[in-house]
Amino acid sequence: MKGAYTINDNGYLQWSTMMEPSKVSASINEKMWSKMCESLRKDVEDTFGMMKQENAILKYGSRFTDQQLMDKIFKTCCAIY
Repeated sequence: MKGAYTINDNGYLQWSTMMEPSKVSASINEKMWSKMCESLRKDVEDTFGMMKQENAILKYGSRFTDQQLMDKIFKTCCAIY
């Protein structure tokens, strides 16, 4: 596999760039993958939740429309966290 992927829960469409845990795992490898995928997704979700508590701009949004500026703001919030 090459390229960028996102890890999602099963609430999204199954696109080729999205990785999600299996609803029904047939093999031990699929079960392990599902467990690791769900654990990682929850860790990331918890981290973003904590970042949103500490950084109002992430919680309430911004009026800035410049994508490069928003990227810098997000990266700064990550670095501060």
